[in-house]
Amino acid sequence: MLKVGGRLVGIVGEEPIMHAQIVTRTSATNFTVTDKWDDNAPRLANFPQPSAFKF
Repeated sequence: MLKVGGRLVGIVGEEPIMHAQIVTRTSATNFTVTDKWDDNAPRLANFPQPSAFKF
């Protein structure tokens, strides 16, 4: 849980293009998400690769 005004930074997306994002809690019920830069980072340990199979 983030306090109002708190920020969380993460790398999101799929290789080869990922984005660094900053999530800011602006009120008790609202957040803003800002893309900052393109990036590429390895998947975190113990987070499985999502299935690429689709119908």
